[in-house]
Amino acid sequence: MLQVVSFLALDLAVAVAAGVPCLRRFAVPDPGRVLLYAAEDAHPIVRRRLEAIAAGAQASGELDTQGSRFARDQSRQRRS
Repeated sequence: MLQVVSFLALDLAVAVAAGVPCLRRFAVPDPGRVLLYAAEDAHPIVRRRLEAIAAGAQASGELDTQGSRFARDQSRQRRS
């Protein structure tokens, strides 16, 4: 069940960020910037999922999936 919730959160994030319908069905009336904190899975897994969802929504060229890596790298530097 948690994996379904994670995929829904990713789809919702793509929909809001790109202004495409969530789950290819529900319109996003006010698209905007999205900050996604996905701590459940490794960054490469989350990035692949985001890119696949964006491609399916025909929004892959409109998203920047690099920001989450920056946030993760910054948190590692603070611990050192």
